[in-house]
Amino acid sequence: NGNTELHFPSDNLVFHKHSPAADKTRLGMGMVFGEYYSAAISDNVKRKIEQKLSVGEWPGKACIGYKNIKYTVDGNELKNIIPDPDRKDYIIKAFELRLDGKSYRTIAKILRKEGLRSNTKQQKPVGQSQIEKKKKNPFYYGVMKYDGGLHPHKYEPLIKKEVFDVVQIINDRRTHDRTKTD
Repeated sequence: NGNTELHFPSDNLVFHKHSPAADKTRLGMGMVFGEYYSAAISDNVKRKIEQKLSVGEWPGKACIGYKNIKYTVDGNELKNIIPDPDRKDYIIKAFELRLDGKSYRTIAKILRKEGLRSNTKQQKPVGQSQIEKKKKNPFYYGVMKYDGGLHPHKYEPLIKKEVFDVVQIINDRRTHDRTKTD
């Protein structure tokens, strides 16, 4: 309707249909600087993540079987990821059960019955798809998968790479053969 006004109090600018060229230019410049600021923050986040990956640090929440911790040394707050004493044995057992030829459905059922819960606030029972996803995650033997790349990490592995590799072979065979036994 042409009566709309945009107010930018911090810039002492009111923009409307009849704004002079100087105000239009100020608005345009403000948007350009805003876009630059947003892009610069994005660049900083990407650099920080790349730096963490280069020194073997995971840039986010630990996967189930591990937990994020914070501690203080000489007044500095530090972060680390350690094996989760409440869940790590379940993850190790899940790999062992897969080595025994158990299906993901059976593994999930066994681990739920034994008490495995997610590492979220709700601590929901872990389902078949979560178990399947975890068995394809190289983090458990010492490698982080991030943004399509693989990076060695500094955290304690829960399994050996050889165990992971055999589980992947079992996964491939079961997918291709479609013969699934519990």
